[in-house]
Amino acid sequence: MRIFWDFLLIISIGIWIIGLAAQGYLPPQYSALFLVGLVFFIAMIKAKGSIGRLIRFLFRVSLPIASLLTFVIVFGEGNLKETSSILIHLFGLLIVLFGLYIMFSGLFRR
Repeated sequence: MRIFWDFLLIISIGIWIIGLAAQGYLPPQYSALFLVGLVFFIAMIKAKGSIGRLIRFLFRVSLPIASLLTFVIVFGEGNLKETSSILIHLFGLLIVLFGLYIMFSGLFRR
């Protein structure tokens, strides 16, 4: 079952990388390098010990940040003023969502 989840992770991140390459935001050489690196790092997650935990932590932290920054840059069309405006509004939304998470998680604590 673990292989299935790894496969889904490779597909979802792979589509994200290929989409960036298709839109011209990422050169094809770099996208190929990122795809190979993606498969390598997902394979390293299975490693025992501190390397596997480090890679798992980096994926959990860096993927949401990279997705957020990609969203902001693509919709801001590279314009610094638009990009910063979108980023500020998204940070406000994230603060509200985190507050809702804290409130809802308090309902289900024992």
